[in-house]
Amino acid sequence: MAVDREKFRTGIPVLDQQRDQLLDTIERLLDLCKRGQIAEGTLEAEAGAVIDYAVEHFDAEEYLMQLAQYPYFAQHVSKHDEFRDQIETVLVELRTCRWGEVGTLRLATFLVQWFCQHVQAHDVKLATFLKAMILEEPSASEALAARSPATRSWLCRMLCGQAGLRELVAQSEWVG
Repeated sequence: MAVDREKFRTGIPVLDQQRDQLLDTIERLLDLCKRGQIAEGTLEAEAGAVIDYAVEHFDAEEYLMQLAQYPYFAQHVSKHDEFRDQIETVLVELRTCRWGEVGTLRLATFLVQWFCQHVQAHDVKLATFLKAMILEEPSASEALAARSPATRSWLCRMLCGQAGLRELVAQSEWVG
């Protein structure tokens, strides 16, 4: 399964890098399938790693949306919650039917399709809002002005690819 990574890009470097890592994990899962006769436990462990990474990415996006006071936060998070519910259903079905190549391919296809649709429908909208904040467009600049100078500085550097999420989480306003 060839994945067009450009469909997953939003222009927010830290989030695009995370999506690249997620796609790398999905491709590793597919490579295991191609080898054939891989232990079911190995496939399940790799699938679990993909899903864990997806949820970690959601957590990062949600932190970022809170930081930016994103006006569509609730709608966006509801899509993440829908994914969590859908993936749990898929995993139950796969465990019931045994993993194997077909099941793993089904999981990988679901993940790629879901993320592609989500990025294009929701993450691009978030990226547009974040970029507008930095350009101080009226629709978004009030949210940026309401944040501390350290947070504003981090957000500007993050959007330029000069800061990462670990720095964000380390900031005092996110502790607790």
